[in-house]
Amino acid sequence: MPSLYGNAGNRYKGCKLVWPSLKYWDSYLDALYEGFVLSMENKKSLEEIQRIASSPMEHIESINQQNIEVVLPNGSKEIKQPFDIYWLVRQTLFIGAVGIIHTLNDYLARYGGHLGIGIRPSLRNQGYGEIATRLILGRAYQLGINPVYAFCDSRNIAMSRVFEKCGGILEGIVPNPYFEGTSVSRYKIFIDMVEIDEIIARNLIPSS
Repeated sequence: MPSLYGNAGNRYKGCKLVWPSLKYWDSYLDALYEGFVLSMENKKSLEEIQRIASSPMEHIESINQQNIEVVLPNGSKEIKQPFDIYWLVRQTLFIGAVGIIHTLNDYLARYGGHLGIGIRPSLRNQGYGEIATRLILGRAYQLGINPVYAFCDSRNIAMSRVFEKCGGILEGIVPNPYFEGTSVSRYKIFIDMVEIDEIIARNLIPSS
């Protein structure tokens, strides 16, 4: 049967999600030097990048390290919710990363959502954020997450458009008390099984 989306390689620009791997290490480091960050992370300093470059495998293993204590914006501490972080790649080119949180605590349910997305600066505004979002929805289905809650800063018009293109329904815009003067656009995305079947059949996401 022909693909419902035509040539999947064209639709997704030949991209796929993979577990972080040394196969893409050189391209990943280049992205860090460009200023790549995932979601709300702080840009890494030159010294930090140099430390990362000196211990490739240690850094790769740390990306999906679980049971980490995190400090919330109000100063309280708790164990980070279970999550996965994948790299968006094309052949050996690192394009960006996307994270999915398996379960939401109170803070994430109000202001964070399930998803975190980052595209390297040199490849932004080329449709890769939408590709990353569509592909991670396939992983959300595998994890039994439906609907997926995707939030962004209300001033981030580009990300809002991405969520809307992926079927996101704007539930509202709420003030973020943790960051004075900011607000959060909260989207609910229901899984489109036709597209998810396509993504899984094309092996565009890891099988587990």
